[in-house]
Amino acid sequence: MSNDRLVTVTEGLLNLIRSRVVAYISNPTIPPGERLYRKKEVVEYEETKTGGHARQWRPVFFIKTDWVQGADFIFSQVREHAQFRAFADEMGKGFPQLTEIEESAAKIIRLIVGGMFYEVPYDAVRVCSLLRDELGGKPLIFKIETELHGLALHVKEINLSFANLSVTLRQTNQVDFEKEVLDPEPEWLPHSPFPPAAMLSLKMPTVRGSTDMLSQLNRALIVLRLFRISTVDCGKQTITAESLIHYTHSTGYFGQARVGEYPLELKAEEVAHFVKFWELVSKRLPSHFCDVDKPDETFLTVAHERYCDSLFHKGAIEGKIAFAVMALEALFLTVEGELKYRLSVRIAKVLSRLGFDGEMVQREVSQAYDIRSIYVHGSKLSVKSRAKFERNAQVTLDQLRQKILGYVRNAILIYILCSSPKEQFLELLDASLLNTKSEATLDSTVKNCQEFMP
Repeated sequence: MSNDRLVTVTEGLLNLIRSRVVAYISNPTIPPGERLYRKKEVVEYEETKTGGHARQWRPVFFIKTDWVQGADFIFSQVREHAQFRAFADEMGKGFPQLTEIEESAAKIIRLIVGGMFYEVPYDAVRVCSLLRDELGGKPLIFKIETELHGLALHVKEINLSFANLSVTLRQTNQVDFEKEVLDPEPEWLPHSPFPPAAMLSLKMPTVRGSTDMLSQLNRALIVLRLFRISTVDCGKQTITAESLIHYTHSTGYFGQARVGEYPLELKAEEVAHFVKFWELVSKRLPSHFCDVDKPDETFLTVAHERYCDSLFHKGAIEGKIAFAVMALEALFLTVEGELKYRLSVRIAKVLSRLGFDGEMVQREVSQAYDIRSIYVHGSKLSVKSRAKFERNAQVTLDQLRQKILGYVRNAILIYILCSSPKEQFLELLDASLLNTKSEATLDSTVKNCQEFMP
């Protein structure tokens, strides 16, 4: 297939479509439809050290012209034109592996016709380049942009790049609060009651499309929630792809737009440490840990799920503590029926090698285990019992929950960064209680995690 010939034919086809669209808009054969839209118009906007904030806004409603029927009409005309046939013939010559040449060509032209009604620019050279890449089997460039909740950035923007993935975290601006939506919004598109606190963009070439992008988004959320104990969550996201045959522009929700109790505040002096943490943890995370298409349930994924359950649980504090203890059980117990003693000793031993007070860790895990036992048996502490527990423990239940969440976070990071099988790691941990050689090996195993512990 001659590149010059394909560009020439494509240019002729684009000119034909462009002239037909302009003529149709001037004198439509079928009257265009109308659709009601709304947006939040910000009337009081404030720039702060963590980004823009819409202090006051009002709903604005407006009508947009709907050219769907017009696009269908023009497409039906173009498809019968000789210029379309020439375009399809060139595709057939260049890509004989395609079994449905005309249908593929028609799909491309329908996309272009629809885009031109809304003034999307199309260039013949760019169209041909995309066509050759896509039909030649090259990965498509996908991008996902999502609203984040529970993240306060003290810098305008953070850019990260890992292999073929580009990541951008940025503060919000006024445009982020004034996006247009259909009124009413489709039932399948949930509406977030919270304004975004920050924005996250991910961009990479992939052959798995939206599935890969959602898996990368999941990976990003895991990293953010493990950098410190934090309830970062995502709201509405948009996925787009630079494609003619597999065109993608979808909006939806991957997270639940939850606003939790532990927002993550990221200051300028922490950025270098944060970037290093993201790069290391993201690289070590097993693929099954993040894959939304084929998740593999392991002790580590179970522990992380219970960690998140504790972070976002809306019920009683006893339940929040119970979920955190269940995360520790997934990480440090193997046989059903093992008592709180073994759990508390194991977690105390491993964290003591990272500078924690082992006796305090053991005591607090034992206390949390008692709360967990009460909760899983269908009970809660009475006001009097809670006051007595907190007096004896010298810590409130809320403080205890946060401490246990910290132990869970640190333990998950140890498993991720050390890449040790659970059984092997627990054998080493138990042996370290009995001999100094195993204790030295344990120290060596976990020392790489030291800089990411609080």
